[in-house]
Amino acid sequence: MQKNVTSGKLWNRNYILCMAVSAIVMAAYSMFHPALSIYGETLGYGTDIIGGIVGIATFICMFGRMLVGGWSDRYSRKKIVMISLAFLLVGYLLFFFSSSIAVLLVAKIFQAVSQGMITTVLNTVALDTLPPDKMGAGIGYY
Repeated sequence: MQKNVTSGKLWNRNYILCMAVSAIVMAAYSMFHPALSIYGETLGYGTDIIGGIVGIATFICMFGRMLVGGWSDRYSRKKIVMISLAFLLVGYLLFFFSSSIAVLLVAKIFQAVSQGMITTVLNTVALDTLPPDKMGAGIGYY
């Protein structure tokens, strides 16, 4: 288990960095997710197919969370964050090349697994940076 508690400050560099990365990841997801149905319609697919893909991806996101839970205790959390961010970027880039439902499904699955991974490991890293006496406040702000 890795603990990177920096001094006794709540607002330390690593905590702020985790919050910023998490905000950017969630903003990207929140902006892209609603546009997926419109994008699917431009490819000629109905909202029922796109809704099915989004529904499947929601359950697949939990798979990413389960994977990273054990990994974050065994491997470097910084590396897991970097790998998860790279996978998330690849997932988003795949959407631009999706001209068929199969590629769109693969892109959404890739994005969902990495979304589950990055949110879980960022929460863990953020909590690791908090001093024990400020843990409750840190969780509340995060």
